[in-house]
Amino acid sequence: MIKKFLKKIIPKEIINWYHYLVVFLAAVYYRFPSKKLIVIGITGTKGKTTVAELLNHFLESYGKKTAMINSIRFKIDQETKANNLKMTMPGRFFIQKFLAESKKKKCYYVILEVTSEGIKQYRHKFIDFDMAIFTNLQPEHLEAHDGSMDKYCAAKEKLFAALNHPSKNIPIENKIGKIDCYVKKRMVVNLDDDYSERFLKYFADEKYAFALKENSFQKEGAKNLTKIFKPENYSLSANGINFKLENLDFFSPLKGEFNLKDLLAAISAAYAFGVPLSIIRDAVAKFNGIPGRFEEINEGQNFKVFVDFAHTPDSLVAVYETIKNQILANTNGQLICVLGATGGGRDKWKRPKMGEIATQYCDRIIITNEDPYDEDPKKIILAVEEGVKNSKKKVLYEVIEDRRKAIEKALSYCGKGDCFIITGKGSEQVMAVKNGKKIPWDDRKVVREELKKKMKVQESSHNLKFKIIPHTADIRLLIFGSSFKNIFENALLGMAEILKPKKTLNKDKQKIKIKSLDNTALLIDFLSEVLYLSNVNKAVYTKIKIKKITPFSIEGEIEGYKIESFGEDIKAVTYHESYLKQTANNLWEALVIFDI
Repeated sequence: MIKKFLKKIIPKEIINWYHYLVVFLAAVYYRFPSKKLIVIGITGTKGKTTVAELLNHFLESYGKKTAMINSIRFKIDQETKANNLKMTMPGRFFIQKFLAESKKKKCYYVILEVTSEGIKQYRHKFIDFDMAIFTNLQPEHLEAHDGSMDKYCAAKEKLFAALNHPSKNIPIENKIGKIDCYVKKRMVVNLDDDYSERFLKYFADEKYAFALKENSFQKEGAKNLTKIFKPENYSLSANGINFKLENLDFFSPLKGEFNLKDLLAAISAAYAFGVPLSIIRDAVAKFNGIPGRFEEINEGQNFKVFVDFAHTPDSLVAVYETIKNQILANTNGQLICVLGATGGGRDKWKRPKMGEIATQYCDRIIITNEDPYDEDPKKIILAVEEGVKNSKKKVLYEVIEDRRKAIEKALSYCGKGDCFIITGKGSEQVMAVKNGKKIPWDDRKVVREELKKKMKVQESSHNLKFKIIPHTADIRLLIFGSSFKNIFENALLGMAEILKPKKTLNKDKQKIKIKSLDNTALLIDFLSEVLYLSNVNKAVYTKIKIKKITPFSIEGEIEGYKIESFGEDIKAVTYHESYLKQTANNLWEALVIFDI
């Protein structure tokens, strides 16, 4: 609170001089350690952390000792510490001290994520950068740049401007003793990005680029580059990414086009430092991803679960498209999402946009709390909800402010073949709330805990799919399910049991499409339609392939067998006393009454 008050009353120029002076004093105190290191700066809106971790992995695979600061961790050689600062590029004396410790431990390759906010506060100053990497540029933190993309880009360009310093000789330990290593100034740029040429205009001894689009090669900035990496015959699937570079076949277990671009950035950088492509290829195949970046959580469930850091409109589109086009491709699985938005006055414009994007890809949405800081969580949620409500595509959604309860509810909707994703926090270990407090929180941990609860309950009731209760003039079918979808699957099995088919003959399939007023009516109307098809086709149906299901509609194909006769004559499926509800342990239960 005091910090915010001081920022309001102290002139901006004085604050800027203060930041500059602190950085200078830190560099002097630690004797400018970067002059004896090979420092790599990575900037851009998305992908910085993934590129940093990939490049670290490639360099280590080639026997180099590395140090690294990114949004996930601080690492010097094999020592690593979680970054719980909610700050990608720490200020004060932190970075210079980190560089000094890296030098002391002979970790000559240092990888730093460089943010526009960090640059605004001069945290990049007095660091002698040897390589600058640009991933991409999308609207984010624009309130810190007067709402201007031009100023946002200009801030990031300052990393590349920092390359315009004399190259250096670094005495590096070798088997034969210390040898002088002449370090060139290099850059790596995403040629596909609309802002790429603004970065390519800066000086570097060697300029590398990567691209997926053919028209990127027509750009003025594409001329006179040292090398451009463009993958041949790349393919994206649920198993990973396949592509070819320099006649070498690469496979990565990472998923999505956004990860392919991050791979190309890191490959370009490693190649520039002399790592052979054959070494890089082997390292690519062994890199399974980083915590909280499209991280799959598997506790043995029959549906997919992902945790991702996506917190901008473009990154949200990227992860949703990857799921729809690769994970759920050619299936009837639903995409269920939990999302929110960051508080603290950050990027308010994107909140309704995030909600609107979710409606374009998801079958069910739960809006929840994320990192409210000093803002009212309800107001942030309302802004996201506005985007959902105003979208042309209407999707089932609900608001659950408690993030754990939102996760629990979302998992209760997941059935076989579905996919659940929670975005916004990734592997972050804290949630930022009012008065500067940070409470322990890890989406991955909470998802695992809630999944285990769901699996335990399912396991205990695994064999009980339905119960047939004979009555005076009717038969009552009590149905149990692990999900809403599962109720319909088990209801079909229960009804087939009641019909007591005699002598099954040939297979039979029928398409089914029903709309109703609510979920109970939908179940009754569904079974009534199945009963009608059973009588017309003289068949019993035991399986359903659900193409789409909501509380008000179901579409799919039922499968069964033609039969010789029925052992029980069902006259009708009635609404009397019937219900369909979710139980306290987040399982589902239904009661259906058949007139006989």
